[in-house]
Amino acid sequence: MFLLINENCTNENLNNGAIIYHGNQQSINEQELKHDNEKMQLIITHKDEIIEQLKQENALLKQMLNLLNTQQTNQ
Repeated sequence: MFLLINENCTNENLNNGAIIYHGNQQSINEQELKHDNEKMQLIITHKDEIIEQLKQENALLKQMLNLLNTQQTNQ
């Protein structure tokens, strides 16, 4: 964002808020969307990693349950 001050502004005008803000709003919105997109990609990647970890833990727990059932049956 750029700050442009009109040449004719006096200190009084500046104190009254006679400052013109100029910026490329579309560019700012695109940057915000890009940043939000990057955050969402990180969240999705992390979510996928957690899901994969839970699947592996679930498979391990099923193996342990099967082993316990086998041991109980053999007793």
